[in-house]
Amino acid sequence: MNSSKSLYHGVANLTPGMLAAYARGTGWVQVTTRRKEVLVFRRRGRGADEVAIPNDPIFSDYHDRMLDAAMGLAAKAGVELSDLLMLLSAPEADILRSSVRDPLTASGMIPLSRGQGLYAAMRKALLSSACAVVDPQPYFPRLSRTAADLFVESCSIGQTEFGSFVATLVCPHKQPAGDPEYVSVLDEGPGDFTRRVTTMLMLSAAKIVNNIRTHDERRIVESADSDVVISGNICEALAELEPATEHGEVSLGMTWSPTRPLRQRVPSEVSFLKAYFPSIRDMASALRPTNRPEVSTFLGEVDSLYGLHDTNVGFRGEILISFQWRGTSQRARVWLSRDDYSAACDAHKANHRISVHGRFERSARHSYIHDADHFTVIKGLFDDDT
Repeated sequence: MNSSKSLYHGVANLTPGMLAAYARGTGWVQVTTRRKEVLVFRRRGRGADEVAIPNDPIFSDYHDRMLDAAMGLAAKAGVELSDLLMLLSAPEADILRSSVRDPLTASGMIPLSRGQGLYAAMRKALLSSACAVVDPQPYFPRLSRTAADLFVESCSIGQTEFGSFVATLVCPHKQPAGDPEYVSVLDEGPGDFTRRVTTMLMLSAAKIVNNIRTHDERRIVESADSDVVISGNICEALAELEPATEHGEVSLGMTWSPTRPLRQRVPSEVSFLKAYFPSIRDMASALRPTNRPEVSTFLGEVDSLYGLHDTNVGFRGEILISFQWRGTSQRARVWLSRDDYSAACDAHKANHRISVHGRFERSARHSYIHDADHFTVIKGLFDDDT
C-alpha cells in the first residue's frame, strides 16, 4: 500500500532526467526558455498544457516542485501518481495489475491464501499467453515452453496500492537472449517478446469478456483466429481470479512502457464481474482436449539441447529429438529431469540413439512428447552400417 509519505519518498527518488524521458515518450515536447533551472514541456497541439520539471536540486523547494511536476504528468496521462512512480521505477517494462474490488479488500488487505492465489493466477495467465505466442494451440497439457519459462522468470512483483487490493507484476522488455529457442522467437513477428506476450494477454481477456457479454461463448471454442488464439489454459488462469463475494469485481490492467509505443489498439484494462466466471470455466472445459494421444515408446536421436541451469538442481529442461513415427520422420521436444538430461547430453556427444516413453502430440509449430519417462541411452545396437 502507498501512503502520502511513501509517495513523497518515491518522488524523492526521481531525477529530472527520469521525468523528462517519460514526458518525451508520452507526447510532450520540450520548449526552449530562458529559465535554466527548469525543463519546460508542452503537449503537442495543446498549448494550455505545460509542465515545469526542476533541473537543480540545490533549491529548497526542489522536492515539492518535483512532486508538482510528477502529479501534473500523471493527471494529464489519466493515471494515479502511484502508477506513474512504479512505471518510472521500471521504464523498460510493461506492468500487469490485477485489482480485486469487494468489501473484503476495501482496506487494501486480502486473506493470505487469496493473495497467494491471485499472484499464482496472474503468473499462469502470463505463462499461458507466452506459450500462445511461441506455439498457438487450444490447450497446453504441459504449460511450459523454454522461451515462455524464461520470460516469466524475468518478471517481478511490484508494490500494492491503497483502496482495494492491487497485485502487480513487472514484465521487463530486456530479456536474456542466449537460449536458441528464445532467439528464434525474438526473430518472429513484430515487436519484442514481452510486448507480444502482454498484448496477447490483454487481447485474450478482452475477447473472452466481449463474447460473454454478447452470449457468444461458442465462438471462443470454435474460433480459428490466428491473431488471438484463446487457449484453455488462459481460461483456467482467469477462472482462478474469481472474486470471493457476489458483488465483487476483478480487473486486469496493463500499464505500457513509455519507451515502447503500442503498434495496435489494445485495451489497457479488462473487468470481470462475478457472473462471468461460470462461462469462463465452461470455455476452459470445452478447450481442454478429451481424446488423449496414443502413448508409446519412441526411438530416435538427440538433435538439440535446450536445458536451463538451476543452482539447486543443475541442468534440466527440453531436448529436441528426431524419430520415425508411422512411416514419417518426426521431431519433438521432450522435457527431462536432471539425470535424464545429463544422459541426453552424453548421447548427443557420442551420437548414441535414445528411447523415451510418453505421449506424442503435434501442433502447428512444435511437437512434444509429454509425461516422458524411461529415458534410455542405447549404445552400439543401431549402428549406421547395420
